[in-house]
Amino acid sequence: AGLKTNRSLQKISMNDCNLTPKGVAIMGKAIKGNRFLKEIKFNYNNIGVSGVGKIAKALRVNCCLLSIELSSNKIGDDGLKQLAGALKVNKSLQKISLKLNHIGNDGAAILAAALKVNNTLKTIDLM
Repeated sequence: AGLKTNRSLQKISMNDCNLTPKGVAIMGKAIKGNRFLKEIKFNYNNIGVSGVGKIAKALRVNCCLLSIELSSNKIGDDGLKQLAGALKVNKSLQKISLKLNHIGNDGAAILAAALKVNNTLKTIDLM
């Protein structure tokens, strides 16, 4: 509940924290309602497809987050499919990092389709 109501925190870095899908679900709920948070780093965790689904739900409604880093999280094409749905409707995110997530040709096609609709992303880091 603290993150939902916090008005001063702008950046969160939870890199390599052994964050699981359950932990991401808790963070996702907080992200949904926070209008002051600008940057989140969840690199090198083990959130997987189910965890990124929770983040995607948050990104669908969050209107202020500018940057999210999700490198090395075992997201794969299935997880990217969930994120792509959020990217189609999110109007604030400018940067997303998805390095080392085993994204293949199918994931690239899914991302390309989302980018036809999204006009706010400026940087996508896949390598």
